[in-house]
Amino acid sequence: EIATIAGLNPFQAPIDIWQKKMGMPTTPRTDELEGSAAWGHRMEPVLAQWYAETCAVELVPCGTLVCEAYPWACATPDRLWADLSKGVEFKNVGARVAWHWTTEAPPDYVVAQVHWQMLVTGLQSWDVVASIAGMSPVIYPIEWDPEFMSDLIIAGIRFQDMLAHGYPPP
Repeated sequence: EIATIAGLNPFQAPIDIWQKKMGMPTTPRTDELEGSAAWGHRMEPVLAQWYAETCAVELVPCGTLVCEAYPWACATPDRLWADLSKGVEFKNVGARVAWHWTTEAPPDYVVAQVHWQMLVTGLQSWDVVASIAGMSPVIYPIEWDPEFMSDLIIAGIRFQDMLAHGYPPP
């Protein structure tokens, strides 16, 4: 949700998350987007196995975690290295959104998600593994960016204030 809250998600607006958190009706996702998300979840174990074999590491699943410093900050990383030194996020990217991805980096909304996972886990080393438009997976190492992280934390604090006072985001 942090990518949406920070205004980086092209598929949702902060008001969508605010309405959900306030218990209000939200705009339903289209069947196409729900189908994409479902395929992403189905492909995650396949990508995880490929990554584990390619990098010769053991991965462990991870549930929802809560940040010690900011108890309202939660994340559900896809996998962690068994030695807890690195996290991994898996993406099955459809052809419609493939243009968001470059050969150098995933889109900002994915980088924001990973930074949030870094904040919550305390890990500063992360990989994003993406199969883009049916192509072979690509590994994108994500480096901790303190300035970007600071911006995300500020966005999160402001959003929490909006929730606490019941006023919607602009």
